[in-house]
Amino acid sequence: MSLGHEPMSEMWSRRVRWARTVRAVRPAGAAGALITHGIPLAILFALVSHGGGIGWSVLGLAIALRTLSVAAIAGRYTRDRSVLRLLPLLPVSDLVSFAIWFVSMAGSKVTWRGAHMRVEGGRLGGT
Repeated sequence: MSLGHEPMSEMWSRRVRWARTVRAVRPAGAAGALITHGIPLAILFALVSHGGGIGWSVLGLAIALRTLSVAAIAGRYTRDRSVLRLLPLLPVSDLVSFAIWFVSMAGSKVTWRGAHMRVEGGRLGGT
């Protein structure tokens, strides 16, 4: 199964728009979503622990748990075996998701169908 292919710029714009809209509607929930980014947070922890053993252990554990959870969901619920061959890209995907979350927390400008707008009070308006 394929969901289609789109340029990275279009995917980025769409996902930032979604994230900023969520932030406008539920600001506390959007901020709290930080804790869902286990791999990027583990990377940050490894960096601030100056590459010590605990930092690498936390990072390894985060990657292992994330990989196992995706593999279990793909195997049991979606039965989509093609996901398994893409597991090595999971940390990259998680880093992109974290970057999108981070960018969405600052600013309200979005692009939708080629129009530049602002998310204000959970609604799209002109810029």
